[in-house]
Formats: sequence, C-alpha cells, structure tokens
Amino acid sequence: METTADRLRKLIQKAPELSDAEKLRQAIEMVDAGIEMMRLNLRRQFPDDPQASIEERLLAWLRERPGAPQGDGVGVPSSRRFDA
Repeated sequence: METTADRLRKLIQKAPELSDAEKLRQAIEMVDAGIEMMRLNLRRQFPDDPQASIEERLLAWLRERPGAPQGDGVGVPSSRRFDA
C-alpha cells in the first residue's frame, strides 16, 4: 500500500521533469486541497454550525493564519497587505 510519504517522494523526484506550468498547477491543486481539508476540519469541530458559518470561519482562518502570522516562508516578512 502506497503511503502519503511515498507519494510525496515520487512528486519530489518527478519535480525536475515538470514544466513551470505543471509545477504551478500542482501548487494550486495543493492549496485547494489544503483549503478543503481545513473546511472539513471546521465542519468536524462545529458540526451544528450552518455552512455559511463554516465558510466565515474558513475565510477568517485564511486571513489570520493562526500559528503562522507572518506566513510559512523563511526570510524577511513582507510588508505587503492584501484586503479581501
């Protein structure tokens, strides 16, 4: 049975062969998957909340990034801010 680690290892090995467009597509797919995972997590945490409330919580999580207030990247934090 292939594990998540096995799949990630294969993706990493395949990465040098991918075009820039394919790498971008994979990155977008991973972001979409992460957002969906958080949506499901919120649904488990708040099973009685209406869907609109779950979406509000999801948007707040995306804006605030608890645990990563300055982003996930290494280096100097950007001063740019984006309003939703």
